[in-house]
Amino acid sequence: MAERDEPVEGRDIDTPAVLKTAGAVVICIALAIAAAVRLLAYWQASQGNGPDVPAPLQQAARSAQPSAPQSERDAYFAEKAKLLNSWQWVDRRAGRVRIPIDVAMDLMARRGAGP
Repeated sequence: MAERDEPVEGRDIDTPAVLKTAGAVVICIALAIAAAVRLLAYWQASQGNGPDVPAPLQQAARSAQPSAPQSERDAYFAEKAKLLNSWQWVDRRAGRVRIPIDVAMDLMARRGAGP
């Protein structure tokens, strides 16, 4: 029987390299999981509801957060709507005025799209 120069099937895989790569992948996954757990614990502690934070501090952190910021949001939008729909001098000397947005759009449509 003659010896073959070509590799035998199944022996052409570098087993130590495959095992090293698999070990590196497992280590990376373990490190990623550990980092995620640490970040989650840090995030919970910074929010005031982690296991390391005493109960009075957890309650203080919850009470410091606004319960309904909708009123601030509504006030902000009301102020912006007032600016969009009102007449007001911006700079009287320069002749700059604020006009309602509907009037401004109508003027621009009559003039054309150019400045």
